Amino acid sequence: MNIEQLVKRQDALIADMTKSLKARGVDAAVIARPIEIQEKRADSIKGRIEALENFKRQQEEAINVEITDLKAELDILGKALEKDRKILAPVIKTTKPKTRASKATSAKSKAT
Repeated sequence: MNIEQLVKRQDALIADMTKSLKARGVDAAVIARPIEIQEKRADSIKGRIEALENFKRQQEEAINVEITDLKAELDILGKALEKDRKILAPVIKTTKPKTRASKATSAKSKAT
């Protein structure tokens, strides 16, 4: 069976069903109910999409604000860190920092 034959058969079935429904006196609203249900579902899906897009937009704005605040805080911290490094540079150069290895070695020698 080719597509042309299938389309003809489909048209004939639809015509028979329509004739049968009209003969029984079925209300047109009952026949259209499945379409109404699908349209309501489509509207519901559209509403959910819109709500999610709004939520996404709000979250994006909140995240952007937080990123801006954190970058500003990081900038302030970086400037303070640079200032502290300049102040402490002479002291750091004159003193030798104790290493962890020397502390571990001295702890072992005390234990024995």
